[in-house]
Amino acid sequence: IHLYMSNLKAAEQTLETGVGNNFEVRNHPLYQLVQARLMIEQGSTKIAIQILKQTIANLSQSLKSNNFNYSFSELTPFDKLSLYIELADAHRTLGEQHEAKKVLQDAYLTFAGTVEVARVTIAMANLALSQNDYETALNTLRQIELDHPYYITARQHMADIYLHHRKKKKLYIACYRELTENLGTNETYLLLGEAYMTIQEPEHAIEIYESILRKNPNDLRLASKIGHALVKIHHYAKAVSYYETAVKTGQNGLRLDLADLLINIKQFKKAKRLLHSMLTDEIIESASDVNELQELCNALKLLVKLQTLEDDKLTERINTLNNLKSIQTRLLKRIQTTEVKDVVNEQKINLSETLLQLASTCMLDIQAQCGDYFNINRFPKDGYTESTTATTIDPNNNLSQNLTSIVNYCEDAIKHASTISGLEISSTLQQNKTNLNLMNSTYGGELDHNIMAAINIEASSMVQLINVYMYTMQYVNCEQEILKLAQLQEEIEMAFTNQNIKTINCDLNQSKTTFMSLKHEPYLQKIDKMINNSFSLSTYMPNIPLAGVFMSKLLIIKGDFETASKHLEYLLHKNPCHYEALASLIDTYRRCGLLSSIPEYLEKAKLHNSQAENSSGLNYCCGVYHFYTGQSSVALTYFNRCRNDVEYAELAIYRMVEICINPDNQLLGTESVMQSNNNNNKNNSSNANDSNYNDESLSNSSIGRETAEQLLKELKIIKYKKRYRFISTFVLLATKCKTQLESALETFAQMSHEDPDSVAPIYGAAVCYIYLKQNQKARNQLKRLAKVSWNFQDAEELEKSWLLLVDMYLQSGKLEVSQDLLKKCLKYNKSSTKAYEYFGLIMEKGQNFTEASKYYEYAWNNSNHQNPVVGYKLAYNLLKSQKYVEAIEVSLQVLSAYPNYPKIQKEILDKARLNLRI
Repeated sequence: IHLYMSNLKAAEQTLETGVGNNFEVRNHPLYQLVQARLMIEQGSTKIAIQILKQTIANLSQSLKSNNFNYSFSELTPFDKLSLYIELADAHRTLGEQHEAKKVLQDAYLTFAGTVEVARVTIAMANLALSQNDYETALNTLRQIELDHPYYITARQHMADIYLHHRKKKKLYIACYRELTENLGTNETYLLLGEAYMTIQEPEHAIEIYESILRKNPNDLRLASKIGHALVKIHHYAKAVSYYETAVKTGQNGLRLDLADLLINIKQFKKAKRLLHSMLTDEIIESASDVNELQELCNALKLLVKLQTLEDDKLTERINTLNNLKSIQTRLLKRIQTTEVKDVVNEQKINLSETLLQLASTCMLDIQAQCGDYFNINRFPKDGYTESTTATTIDPNNNLSQNLTSIVNYCEDAIKHASTISGLEISSTLQQNKTNLNLMNSTYGGELDHNIMAAINIEASSMVQLINVYMYTMQYVNCEQEILKLAQLQEEIEMAFTNQNIKTINCDLNQSKTTFMSLKHEPYLQKIDKMINNSFSLSTYMPNIPLAGVFMSKLLIIKGDFETASKHLEYLLHKNPCHYEALASLIDTYRRCGLLSSIPEYLEKAKLHNSQAENSSGLNYCCGVYHFYTGQSSVALTYFNRCRNDVEYAELAIYRMVEICINPDNQLLGTESVMQSNNNNNKNNSSNANDSNYNDESLSNSSIGRETAEQLLKELKIIKYKKRYRFISTFVLLATKCKTQLESALETFAQMSHEDPDSVAPIYGAAVCYIYLKQNQKARNQLKRLAKVSWNFQDAEELEKSWLLLVDMYLQSGKLEVSQDLLKKCLKYNKSSTKAYEYFGLIMEKGQNFTEASKYYEYAWNNSNHQNPVVGYKLAYNLLKSQKYVEAIEVSLQVLSAYPNYPKIQKEILDKARLNLRI
């Protein structure tokens, strides 16, 4: 059984247990047959051949001497022939066709005249098939005639050859039709029906099944097969009607199939009624049999599936999952004393998966109450604090109780899974080498399905805990879980890498070659590439993010951008196409002032992706980079390529909306101030251009707003609901119409009432007040945000609000407090063009033109030379600092990008050239 399920380690342990109970078992031919099969599966085919040859020789010797050992005398002809056939298959596996044929010929002579000789004929056909001699294989199988017990088996082999090798469906079906015509039994008709299903012809299968059902109305197998066939051809109404009729006639085994079908066709009410009738308190309490408990589990899983499709049923889903956990716990206790280890482990995995579902559903419930982001202690009473290291939650409130439940569910899942995997995750950090050795000794270089599933459950539990702790700002606990996940992933990677090296060595040894004898460097490089590329963590741990991703997120949340960037650089070194890490690196480098280094990573990603142009992840990353460097039109093109992608659509559309309503990426709410500070720099074109400026701007603004609104309507899946509501309302500000502004202000007020600690609506309200010329109210809102400690979730709105407040302070001449806020902005974003621009303005007001030009140069470089206003200011201050060459250079850069900016020609470029000549 273990061999059939490919559980090689379990099979080996079972054989050892048998020998331990009775030492003479190892002399039994069946023991040697199973051992040989195990050796073949493990790749030791030559050893298996020696074992089989010796066993057959002992069998022949025993028969000749008439000295019948009990182990040989108990063998049936079927078992004896199995030794020969297994030996022939072993030779065939090694490509020793002649030896295989010789073994089968000996078997044919030995078993001639017996029923079992037909198995030799089938084995000869398989040997011919392995040599691609299809005609010989078919002719050999035709030798088994109608009256022979192996006639059906032979025709099934012929059918497989026609379908899989000849690709002839008609001849495939003809083999099964021949069986029904010659034998006419229910079993042969069932085989014909299944054959039709195999070649995707369910209509014919239904005809066959219904013909049998008329003769055998109580055959439950037929009812299930007909139902599945009807679903296959999308006759859902007929399938439902059929299932309902079958259930009414007492075929209760079909109730789960009916419920699943009703859920899939969205008939939730009927499905719910059916499932509730199967899950009454009386039925649940009285269930004790394993089959009864298993049916209850399946019914509860379907109910969870139904409630998952009903998004607003979180409380009901949690209750159902708790019931499922209770039933699975009872089932586990029931089978622990009666079933084999693999069955018990399977149930432990099922229970652990339910616990994880409970944890994730409880997390959704918390997020539904607290919003997209956790807002505890966001608004301190006095001043602002810079600490974001940890958060303490009142243990008596409902939130704390829910969090405790989530942690308990995850820890219970880890506990159950660790009994299968053999890893003690809680001590991972202290026992690095021990755990690795434990893996190597426990698994012997191979991990079966159950062990790998258990390890994935442990990893998933850690991921859930990481997300919970990160969401609730419990950063110490979060870091501990990340380190545990990192250790687990490292162990898995090392274990499989070692296994791959052993496999490669084994292959080389079989070809009588070793690493030391390989003198050709290209071949050595090929071997090295095999070792490095033969393992992919995502293959063995799908849907489990790398620990480095979580660590970088945590460090970014803490504001440690330099360390975070190192983790991200390492991830991208291993996988240049890790787009989540690449997007994070772009933002992190922006905050470190290193955006100029990003093109190198984008180019590497393009080189490693043959479908780079169509890659939504790469297009999104390119869009973000160009957006941050002031190239809005280029960014818009990239975002447009991924706005229909499931993963990136929402993020891309939000960026596109921002560009539509603010194409120049200016700080909204500072227009009037900038006009006064720049001496009408916007109006430096000819009078003709100036007269049309306002009309053109209003037209572009209207088009941008309409495009933004249309983009938001396109969103089908909205993950960040509060973000969507904020952006949808913020679009109204682009109109600058009093009615729309008042409507937006009302929405922002409502959002603030629902979530008083949310930063975005306060910032939005402040911009509304500025456009409504109510600057005092705007200042009051912005002062509230000045007290907020920086956090990653609100980073963009906080920076904009601080800059808006700086703008107001500068109008009032409050230079010192403005500089404090600007330093705060630059602490968390060293690429803030506006912050550098305001610093330059402060220096300029103080007649410190050298310092002013330094800050304006930072702003000019960070805007990727895309902002002509900043370029003008830089050139002006360079001129004032008597740096005429630099002033000329910057002026030419501005005119190159913006030829219709003549004021810089007259007021700076010409003057600089004149002074340079003098």
